[in-house]
Amino acid sequence: MRWVSWLSIPVLLLLLVAVVQTAGSVEAPLTAAPEIPAQQRLDAAVQRLNQRFQQRWQQAGLQPVAQADDLTVFRRVSLALFGCVPALAEIRAFERDQQPDRLDRWIVRMLRDDRFGRYFADRLARSLTGVEQGPLFIFRRDRLRDWLAQQLLADAAWGQMTRDLIAAEGLWTDQPAANFLTIARMENEELDETKLAGRTVRAFLGQRIDCAQCHDHPFDPFWKQGHFEGFAAWYCQATVSLAGVTDFDRDKSQQPVVYRIMDGGAEDKTGR
Repeated sequence: MRWVSWLSIPVLLLLLVAVVQTAGSVEAPLTAAPEIPAQQRLDAAVQRLNQRFQQRWQQAGLQPVAQADDLTVFRRVSLALFGCVPALAEIRAFERDQQPDRLDRWIVRMLRDDRFGRYFADRLARSLTGVEQGPLFIFRRDRLRDWLAQQLLADAAWGQMTRDLIAAEGLWTDQPAANFLTIARMENEELDETKLAGRTVRAFLGQRIDCAQCHDHPFDPFWKQGHFEGFAAWYCQATVSLAGVTDFDRDKSQQPVVYRIMDGGAEDKTGR
């Protein structure tokens, strides 16, 4: 059985290399926090917000609990931004930082960390597209999630991200924002505009108006069936094929598509 021991040597070496490579791929913990430029500080805004809270507490006759210590806040922020508690090395580095603004600086550093981008992108992708698998091949959740993480870490404006998502064109791999649309592809290569209308309002307006697809909203007098139809019409000219998402500028009769904002429930004599 001597050959077994000789055979185990290269196996052990391979395992050792794998362990070293895996250890090297683990992200290094935060060990320092950058200085915050004066123009980016939010002290005045935080003070106004605190004053507002204090006024509300006084009006309600509430007595706030004692302020949490910095390490407790650091742990809570890590759970909120990364989904996990800080690493031991991060805790030790935070404790060595005795500057009065250490929390502000460490939070800024955490918002620049890849872990924040991935963690929030995963949750943002769920709010945008749900948890369904989507059509095979033409919906790539991983590409959408990576794109969202890049946008978050680049501090992209939410308004621009919204435009990129709802007006995306091209292949879902080259234009990852298009995956917001391709998940609603039907078998005839058209988009399910009713699904996209409801999802758009939920994701970007924080409202649920799915029932307005068939009738005026029974509880909210603002939302009419015409509003839902207007949102759905936004996606009517778009199709999804193996070539990607295409938004046509002409209807089936080859007439130019004209988008107009109308009052809820109003009808357009042209039918568009």
